Amino acid sequence: MNMSQQGKMRDPSWHSWGQKHSLIKRHPPGLRGKEIGLFYRNQQKKHGKKAKEFKFHLNVPKSIVVTLKNKLQVIAKLTTYQNISLIKKIKDGDEKSTKCVVPEFIEPKKELPCSEDDNSKNSHNSKDIDDYKFIKPNSKPALVYNNKPSTSKLPDFIPVSAEPTTDQGNEPRILSLRGAGDYKYSYEDIITGTFKEKLEECLSKGVKIRETNNEINDLSIALYEDYKDMLKRSSYKKLMQFREKLPTYKKSKDLLDVINNNQVIVVSGETGCGKSTQVPQIILDDAILNNKGANVKILVTQPRRIAALSLASRVAEERAESMGSSVGYAVRLEKIESRERGGIMYCTTGILLVDLEVNQGLTNYSHIILDEVHERDCHIDFAMCMLKEVLKQRKDLKLILMSATIEADKLSSYYGNCPMIHIEGLAYPVKDIYLEEILQLTKFILPVEKRPNTSPWYKQKKISKRLQAIDEKEIQHRAEVGPWVESIRNKVDYEVYKTLLDSRIEVLNIDLIFELLLHICKGDPGAILVFLPGIGDITKLIKQMNRSGHFPSSRYDIHPLHSKLSSIEQRKIFERPPEHIRKIIIATNIAETSITVDDIVYVIDCGRIKCTGLNVEDNISTLQVEWVSQANLRQRRGRAGRCQPGICYHLVTSFRARKLPERFLPELQRSNLLEPVLSIKRLRLGKAADALKLVPDSPAESTIQWAVKHLQQCGALDESERLTPLGWHMARLPLHPAAGKLLLLAALFGCLDRAASLAAVWSFKDPFLLVIGKEREVEIAKRELTLGEPSDHVAMSEAVLRWERLREREGRDFAYRYFLSVNTLELLSDMKKQLGDNLKNMGFLPSGDVKASWENRNADNISLFKAIVAAALYPNIGTVRWTGTRGRNAFKKQMRIKVRTPEDGPIELHPSSVMCAPPHNSGPIRSLCTNPGANWLVYRLKQLSSRLFLLDVTLVYTLPLLFFGELKVIKVSGILRLIT
Repeated sequence: MNMSQQGKMRDPSWHSWGQKHSLIKRHPPGLRGKEIGLFYRNQQKKHGKKAKEFKFHLNVPKSIVVTLKNKLQVIAKLTTYQNISLIKKIKDGDEKSTKCVVPEFIEPKKELPCSEDDNSKNSHNSKDIDDYKFIKPNSKPALVYNNKPSTSKLPDFIPVSAEPTTDQGNEPRILSLRGAGDYKYSYEDIITGTFKEKLEECLSKGVKIRETNNEINDLSIALYEDYKDMLKRSSYKKLMQFREKLPTYKKSKDLLDVINNNQVIVVSGETGCGKSTQVPQIILDDAILNNKGANVKILVTQPRRIAALSLASRVAEERAESMGSSVGYAVRLEKIESRERGGIMYCTTGILLVDLEVNQGLTNYSHIILDEVHERDCHIDFAMCMLKEVLKQRKDLKLILMSATIEADKLSSYYGNCPMIHIEGLAYPVKDIYLEEILQLTKFILPVEKRPNTSPWYKQKKISKRLQAIDEKEIQHRAEVGPWVESIRNKVDYEVYKTLLDSRIEVLNIDLIFELLLHICKGDPGAILVFLPGIGDITKLIKQMNRSGHFPSSRYDIHPLHSKLSSIEQRKIFERPPEHIRKIIIATNIAETSITVDDIVYVIDCGRIKCTGLNVEDNISTLQVEWVSQANLRQRRGRAGRCQPGICYHLVTSFRARKLPERFLPELQRSNLLEPVLSIKRLRLGKAADALKLVPDSPAESTIQWAVKHLQQCGALDESERLTPLGWHMARLPLHPAAGKLLLLAALFGCLDRAASLAAVWSFKDPFLLVIGKEREVEIAKRELTLGEPSDHVAMSEAVLRWERLREREGRDFAYRYFLSVNTLELLSDMKKQLGDNLKNMGFLPSGDVKASWENRNADNISLFKAIVAAALYPNIGTVRWTGTRGRNAFKKQMRIKVRTPEDGPIELHPSSVMCAPPHNSGPIRSLCTNPGANWLVYRLKQLSSRLFLLDVTLVYTLPLLFFGELKVIKVSGILRLIT
């Protein structure tokens, strides 16, 4: 009989527990985890019994008690060894955290013997516990493990016995744990109600912003007095002169009439009309003037973080106030709250969804303004869908949808043909210059295309295919644009005519943009805004400008602008430089909407955008650079001419501009829906298919089914399509589900730093550079970083980790030696800090440090890391067959792997993978990062280009997939086989 069984037989409290619960049936076989808990909860309700709390007595020597106070992990080991269920209570006022717990030691009134022979005498029933005095630790109300290494090594096994000790005061103590987090309640709350039910429950408690009493009336009067003081400030008067010129401010009366007489309105306006800054102020000021300011609070959403921050800053400046008075903002990991009543809050649309999760009725707000609705990302569509339900229950809530002209009619129709009001843009004219004229101005000529005359025989087939594809593209281009080019032949130079017929001119060309910048800088002063598709293009252009010597810092102020920059860096673009310095902002499409840089005179629009797409048949997501839509062209054009007449240079021909689509599909119709489905579950919107029918443009049903099945296979949803505990945590992270699962498992298993590096790479891009002509050297460098493992993921994470260790001293040399982008590495390092803050807010880390010692106790266990990667990427798996490992002269052969996936059959690895073998006889034999025993492979994504490839792979053994996946073991002819 083992020790746990002996303890149960000798402990009368254990018998009493069985007697008191004799009416409750034992759970049926086959239930697991959460299902068992729900079964017993229903049984207790059925018998009208309230579950009681039971504490087990544990005799712990004083030396062990000290260890418990310093190392909370020891508690888990003790309880496992003694087969004890620790008690966790919610302590009012504590921060919600699953790792922040308060040990409370219950000191007995009388001495209890420690002898093992007297264990039966040491037992107490639950009633005895009330007689003991609770003694809290003297230091803090919450004992938080601080992740600092201890001088004493944490034992793997702690024997708890009655052996005599030399400690004085070795009285036995009853140990209890009180959890400061409320994970179980929060999770059950998510899975046990619909959004409609929670909305009714929320509104039954009243709407806070509607409350009226003498105190609130006095507050309205005080707000009116503050408003009168604001009108007298010189800074307010100065900016009011600018505000009065804005088209939106001029329509204040019309706006107020429509808003006050309708629950929902659509405001459409040209870029630069001032609707984002003026509409909220017009509503608030009108309420204050009518002594109703204390019953108004306005929430304004923006699709991007930088827009929310910059608009809040601008409005606070216009009101001559510091941030946090009548204006505040809330973005991920950063928040300054405005006053509780009579205020304006700017936030991202994702923050609004978080509010709808916890306060379904939005009872703190009187007006909701959804800005830039025409972007139609997933968050905006979900917000519109949920607000439609809220408006049915809250007739006092006002919703203002602000959009470009193109979406106005559709939005009005979605909300029952609600009224629309249009606002014109500023009067400053903007001149459009297209590619054919730009080539004339810059005298830019494409370099002569080099075609290989000779090549090794093993490359000839590949090169032949590539040349054939180029020729086909050239023929297609000439057939499409030829008639138009002929029509303008007499209006342009011959060199321009030839260039327009070359298909390469429709590929993004950084050299052309550089020449155009030189041309603009020879003319009149004024800030320049350049639109590029991605961060890599921005970095390339800035490097070329710096190396050229034509853009010295004494005359030019150059700023990159993209979503990965810190808030402080992003704010620098709004600062005006001295008169003799020209500001140049090089941005992604983040600068298209909401943010306004007043001194922009020139805009260079590259005509491309990085856009997500979806192959619906194969459910393959893509992220490609594509032509912009006509709506994008108008938005970018509107960035110029805010303070004077402007010029917009479009790097597309006037012919191509007319052929562009009016707008892109909504994001829900061009994504694989993994993240949206998790959001649906977190927001309690029910079945995914039903919820997605309520959005303005529903995605394909087959895509919804695929997403649900995928999330069930990776453990985020159960068979009933409900969130699992793992899925609940994944839904709370602003990451792709695979990256979220990787981060959570790594935090639990103790290899967080490496996993956070990889999660950042998955969320952004890997740091390896593509150096033309040095592909072999890049491949060798990448394989060095694999630590001998058959894994792209190990190489990626190792690159980030090593660079961080050498960052201060030899970081640049390391990056150069291994063909790594320093800018990308810096961004990845910053992203890791954000991920640490996310885990801290969720209770997975006591601090936001992903490099903490305890969270990286298994940092050197690469096998564990690969197992966690396999768990995160499942069900993206394939089988592996090794070739070149046997037979005559096997040692001379190049080892290769052949991969099959359940969906596609035989499939190739992308050439960038460390596991992709070179062509036969292409040079010295190179061994793969090998262990031929690994017969499974996990991959991050499929990419469809010339053919279908697997990207970012790791070879794994069978056990990780058996533990973390859904592989089944069957017996065929006496042989055990694994099937997916």
